Amino acid sequence: MRAMGQRARERILLARIAKLEERNAELEARAERVTKERDGYKDLYKALLRRLYGKRSEQISPEQLRLDFLKLVDEAMAAAAAELAEQQKRDQENDEQQGARPRRQHPGRSSLPRELPHHRQVYELPISERGCPCCANVMVEIGQDVTEELEYKPASFYVVDHVRIKYACRACEQGIVRTPMPERPIERGRPGPGLLAHIAVAKYGDHLPLYRLEDIFEREGVEISRQTMCEWVGDIADLLAPVVGELKRQLLTDPLLQSDDTVVPYQGDQKGRVSKGFLWVYTRPYAETVFDFTTNHCREGPMAFLEGFEGYLQTDGHSSYNGVYATGKVRHVGCLAHVRRKFFEARFEAPDEAKLVLAAIQSLYRIEQQAKAAGLVGADLVALREREAVPMLTSLGNLFDAIAEKYRPKSLMAKAIGYARGQWPAVQRYVEIADARIDNNSSEQAIKPVVIGRKNWMFAGSADGGRRAAVIYSLVVSCKRLGIDPYAYLRDVIATVATYPNKRIGEITPRAWTAARASEPDSNVALG
Repeated sequence: MRAMGQRARERILLARIAKLEERNAELEARAERVTKERDGYKDLYKALLRRLYGKRSEQISPEQLRLDFLKLVDEAMAAAAAELAEQQKRDQENDEQQGARPRRQHPGRSSLPRELPHHRQVYELPISERGCPCCANVMVEIGQDVTEELEYKPASFYVVDHVRIKYACRACEQGIVRTPMPERPIERGRPGPGLLAHIAVAKYGDHLPLYRLEDIFEREGVEISRQTMCEWVGDIADLLAPVVGELKRQLLTDPLLQSDDTVVPYQGDQKGRVSKGFLWVYTRPYAETVFDFTTNHCREGPMAFLEGFEGYLQTDGHSSYNGVYATGKVRHVGCLAHVRRKFFEARFEAPDEAKLVLAAIQSLYRIEQQAKAAGLVGADLVALREREAVPMLTSLGNLFDAIAEKYRPKSLMAKAIGYARGQWPAVQRYVEIADARIDNNSSEQAIKPVVIGRKNWMFAGSADGGRRAAVIYSLVVSCKRLGIDPYAYLRDVIATVATYPNKRIGEITPRAWTAARASEPDSNVALG
C-alpha cells in the first residue's frame, strides 16, 4: 500500500512539474514577445522624436559616409560589400583627381528688373545752401547720385464699362442695331478674366483660402463674399476643363509618366462629416502635370485615368497602381529615393549597414549628376548607366539578401530591407530607359503645393470641389514647372477659351500658348 501511495504521489508531482514547465515555457514565450514589442515601441518612439525634433534634411556628408564604410567589419556582409568597396574607392579617386571644389563667390545684390516703372524724386539744395565755402560763389549742378529703392503698391480694382453704341435710321425710325457683346467668362457675371485669374492663382498657387481673400478685398473697399468666390472658382474650373482634358490626352501619349498622391479631406453628403479624398498627380518629369481627384485610394482611380496608356509608370511601391501594371501594357519603374528614405530612417538602429547602403545610393546619384553635366541623353545615357550603375545595383541587391534575416521583422531596418527587396526589380528598371529618372521626386515636387495649401484651406467643400481643384491645380502647377507666369496665362485663356472649338483647344495648353506668343512680333511672353 505504501508503495502504491508513493507511486501515486510521484505521478502527481510529475504532472505538476510538467504543468509548471509548460507554464514556464508560455511565460518565457510571452516575455520574449513582450520584449520584442517593447523594443519595437522604443524604436518607434526614437523615430518619432527624431521626426519631431531632429534634423529634417536627409543629406549626409559623402566623406563621412566613406569613413563609415571603411570601418565596416561585419563578416556576414563581406562578400556583398567587396564590390561596393571597390566602387567607393574609384569614386574617391575621381574626386581627388577633380580637386577640391572652388569656394562659391557671393553673387551680391541682384539688379532690379529694367521693365519696372520708375518714379523720380529729386532732392535739391535750397539756394541759401549752395554757396561755396571757399569763395562764396553759387555752386552749379555737376551730376547726380541715384539710389534705387524698391517700393510696392497693392493691386487695385477697376471697372471696365463695356459701351455698345446703338444705331437707328432717322428716316424710317425702324429697328435698332448695336455691336454684339464680346464673350465673357461668366455669362451675366460681374468678374472679369483678370479678377478670376487672380483668385485662381491666389488660392491654388499662393495657398490663400477664400476667407483671407475676402478680407484682403474688403481692405481695398470691395466686398466679395467667399461664397460668391467659391461659385466663381467652380465657373473657372468648368471653363478650363477642356484645356486640362487636352493636356491629359497629350500626357497619355508619352512613353513614361510619373505619379504620386496625397490626402485631401472633403465634406461628404452628411453635414459636418469630413471624408478622406485623394489628389493624384500624373506628370512628365519636371514638366506638364495633370491632377485627378478620387474619393478613395483604390486601384480604380489610376486605372480609370491611365486607360489607354502604354509605357512606363514611375511610382512608389503603393498597391494602388497594381491594377495598372496587371494589364501588361504598363511597366513599373521604381523610386530609389523611397528606398533611400527608409534606410535613412533606420540609420540609428543599424548604423553600419544603413550607412553602407546610403553611400552606395549616393554613388548612384553621382553617376546621374555626371551624366547631366556631360549632357548625355538617349543611348549614351543608357550605356553609362549599364557600365557604371548596374554593377552597383547588383551588389546592393546581393547585400539586401545577405542581411535580410539579421533584424527583427518589425524593426525599421527589416522594413527598409523588405521594401527594397520587393521594389528592387522595378527600381533597377530606370537603367534601361533613357527618359526615366533615378527617382520619383518630380511627382513629389508637383504635389507639394497641394500639401502646403491643405494646411491653410483644411479641406475641400465637396467631392465636386476636389475635382474643380484638380482642374485648376493642373494648369497652375504646369505653368510654374514650365516657367510661365500662371496669372498671365490664366487671364488670357479664361478670356478666350470660350471662342475656341474643341479641335483647337490644343493651341491654348501652357506650352502651346507660350510658343504662339513667342513667335508673335514684339511679343512679351510672361515667364515666371
